[in-house]
Amino acid sequence: MTLRLDVAQQKCLSLPLAEDLGVGANPLKMLGIEVVEAGSKCSPGCALAQIGGSMLAVHGGLSPSIHHLDQIRLLDRFLEIPHDGPLADLVWSDPDPDKSGFVISPRGAGYVFGQDVAQKFLHVNQLSHIVRAHQLCMAGYQVLFDDTLSTVWSAPNYCYRFGNTASILEISEEGSRFFNVFGPAPESERWGLRRARS
Repeated sequence: MTLRLDVAQQKCLSLPLAEDLGVGANPLKMLGIEVVEAGSKCSPGCALAQIGGSMLAVHGGLSPSIHHLDQIRLLDRFLEIPHDGPLADLVWSDPDPDKSGFVISPRGAGYVFGQDVAQKFLHVNQLSHIVRAHQLCMAGYQVLFDDTLSTVWSAPNYCYRFGNTASILEISEEGSRFFNVFGPAPESERWGLRRARS
């Protein structure tokens, strides 16, 4: 059995927060209010998952307030994502190979963290890898920190203007990872709609 992981940014946004961050119109336009509202009821719960005991999947990144997985398990994740605090950090933080420690994120929410932070968290929690999203990758994915952190970006040609590819990560039972990279669908096939030729 293979786990397929798609941690797309827009799937983990609640409607009010998506609007605050300026991406609310995009999912609304594409999916409709009913789908976005239904997704917002479960979205905070999708902020993280443990995969096979050796990997952590999180929407954003790590938090300076969280050192152990048990601290994450104690968080009430079924609420509106706050603008700051540990839950916000898990959703909005980003890795940066040029940083060490935690630095306030220029995004205005969460932190930027370095390889030292990721490796310490993995060591303390006896994990081998962190899988995340929330950061545009032109190649559809990015692997950092000596192959201990992967970013999976599953929105091709993000906002119809970046020209990026996207990926879905497959993780085998043995823990090997494979990125399925894909581009955008032709405009005539988006959202299952086909335009009649005139």
